[in-house]
Amino acid sequence: MLSSPPFIINKGWGGKDYNHIVKGDVYQIMKKIDKQKVLLYFTIVLFLMVTLTSLNLATENPPLPKLEKPIFVTSCGQSPDFGTVDLLGRRAGVEMKVNHVALPEEIVGYKTLIIVIGGSGKGLGAAGIDIPEEVKRVEELIKKANEEEIFILGMHIGGVDRRGPVSADFVPFAAEADYLVVRTDGNEDGFFTNVAEENEIPLFLIEKTPELVDIFKEMFAEENETTG
Repeated sequence: MLSSPPFIINKGWGGKDYNHIVKGDVYQIMKKIDKQKVLLYFTIVLFLMVTLTSLNLATENPPLPKLEKPIFVTSCGQSPDFGTVDLLGRRAGVEMKVNHVALPEEIVGYKTLIIVIGGSGKGLGAAGIDIPEEVKRVEELIKKANEEEIFILGMHIGGVDRRGPVSADFVPFAAEADYLVVRTDGNEDGFFTNVAEENEIPLFLIEKTPELVDIFKEMFAEENETTG
């Protein structure tokens, strides 16, 4: 007489119980299947995240504006990023007037005002001013720029290091810009994206700070200058 298939046998030859072996095999198989499902799910999610990030970077970068000279550069928060912008601007061959503690009357006659956004406790201390004083200075500077119809270019290039507590009072000034250039690691929470959308400000995202050299060259090309 033929025996039943092994997967439904409870008792085998010699009276051995194979039921626990069958159950164990099924359990192991299910564990492997679950692991494969988790791995597949993780791979899909990771792929989608990378794809969406790439798409966002592509769609969030508008054309760079063609800006006029003369150019004035100042700080908004006294971070060392101000010096970086000055250095990269000079490397691009763009002449700029710089003053990290500029007052409103100093920007009269300029066509473009670059405000480098990002707070630094050390920088504020070195400048001899506190946060409220710096906030007031920047507010008055922006007010004067609007009165004089000076184009305001906001830059946040310090990444996540310039999104801490000291910068909290300064990053909202991004909403006052006519155009924004932001390093992506400073926008991981989408703060600048939201500011740009809410205020209809073009937002250009960069991956690395040295990219500013080419950006400066394009924005302030000689052919952009107009004669009065």
